[in-house]
Amino acid sequence: MSHIRLSVGWWRHLALGWALVWLGGLAQADTVFTLTGSSITTSVADTPQGSRMQVSITPAASELESTQKMYYALLLPNGMLLFRGPAGWLLWSGGEVPALFSQAQSECRSGGAFGYHVDLPPLTQLAAMGLRGARFFAAYGDNEADMIQKQKFALIYTVR
Repeated sequence: MSHIRLSVGWWRHLALGWALVWLGGLAQADTVFTLTGSSITTSVADTPQGSRMQVSITPAASELESTQKMYYALLLPNGMLLFRGPAGWLLWSGGEVPALFSQAQSECRSGGAFGYHVDLPPLTQLAAMGLRGARFFAAYGDNEADMIQKQKFALIYTVR
């Protein structure tokens, strides 16, 4: 299986391009429809104890028999891109994009939505930690090329 190799600059432009679409008011819950007809619904819940970013993906009919990878990314204001893998956050410097989950096959085959959540410190603390302007993204696809070509990603939250 071949993997698309992208530069950090390309990823940054891709993520920033999508961020511009959302500029002017990020809702705490939103749904994005992909070119294939699937949907990515994201929501953010925040309490003084912590925040939770929830992602729910409803695949298109053409994806029901496929194995999907789920990605979770953080684009820092300085252009650095991190992906959440099974073992935690990883700085991406090229090569294969780390997936949070490598197979979401059983949920796709049953025709239902699949999803995940990531727990973080309270949103107000993220800004205090120097992350103001950082953007959290959710994505999925058979592989990185599928995710990018079919625009299967969504902005979850921008730290304010």
